[in-house]
Amino acid sequence: MEIKLAKLVSGPFIGHLGTCNAEGRMSSDIFCSAALHENPDRLVIHIGDAALMDVRRNIAENNYGAAIIVDVLTYEAIQIKGPLTFRPAIEEERLLNRIRVKTLVDLGYPESLETMSSELLTAIELTIQEVYRQTPGVGAGETILNLKGD
Repeated sequence: MEIKLAKLVSGPFIGHLGTCNAEGRMSSDIFCSAALHENPDRLVIHIGDAALMDVRRNIAENNYGAAIIVDVLTYEAIQIKGPLTFRPAIEEERLLNRIRVKTLVDLGYPESLETMSSELLTAIELTIQEVYRQTPGVGAGETILNLKGD
């Protein structure tokens, strides 16, 4: 699982992080940069601060979320669920995010994605508890990993 996830987050990809507040109202944001944490049961997602107010508030109220990552060349996709925390991104994460955004624009994605390469970036750490196959076709929705025990 770790090797497949590392390959997927090496890009290029588009991701979507979903969270909800204590009442169940959902919020989400798009990302195109992530990396495996030094602890391989965690994924670090990089998201520009401009759109994060609801996501941060949701993490404070209900720290469980889901990320979907789609390889833009093969359409291979997975969904990862688990507890979330956040912190300011470090310089290496900001640089990686700028590179990933530029790669997508070079592949023909809209230049408006460049707003995602802001210097104001948050690193959201997702502790991997559940992983599901999301690639369209046979096996979509299949459980790849479930550490929650339900």
